[in-house]
Amino acid sequence: LVRDWSSDVCSSDLIGGTTQPHIVVKGDSLWGLAKRYQTTPEAIRAANGLSGNTIQTGRTLQIPSNN
Repeated sequence: LVRDWSSDVCSSDLIGGTTQPHIVVKGDSLWGLAKRYQTTPEAIRAANGLSGNTIQTGRTLQIPSNN
């Protein structure tokens, strides 16, 4: 999956995945977001083109739906 940082469209949107935006705030983690949105850290990483566990405050992540 590839993230195009020049737009708000990520590859999971292009292949039919349903996502919702989440603006990262201090204290957020992939694990915590996955638990909150009932998905997995791996799915969040894939939807946003992340290779590690680091996320930046203020960034908008696309959170994939688990249904």
